[in-house]
Amino acid sequence: ESFLLSHLEPLGFRYTGDFSTFVAQQNPDFIHRKKNIIVELFGRYWHTDPKEERRRINKYKRAGYKAIVIWDDALKHNLSAQINRVSRLLAS
Repeated sequence: ESFLLSHLEPLGFRYTGDFSTFVAQQNPDFIHRKKNIIVELFGRYWHTDPKEERRRINKYKRAGYKAIVIWDDALKHNLSAQINRVSRLLAS
């Protein structure tokens, strides 16, 4: 999470995965408060249900947030593609 934060912080995101913030009864990893955008970092070890990603995004959407999930293996495989996904969400 700290590795991803170093790339998200310059874009205006803050780390909230320390249970300091809850949205829709969930503790998101990163929030951009001005744009109401959440970025979740999912690891395959902890997040084994493939439907969890869609459920979490829908919960955030109902709470007024745009959300994106980045999987740890996708982050390791292609960091720039994942940061580009976040940047596109910021621009939308």
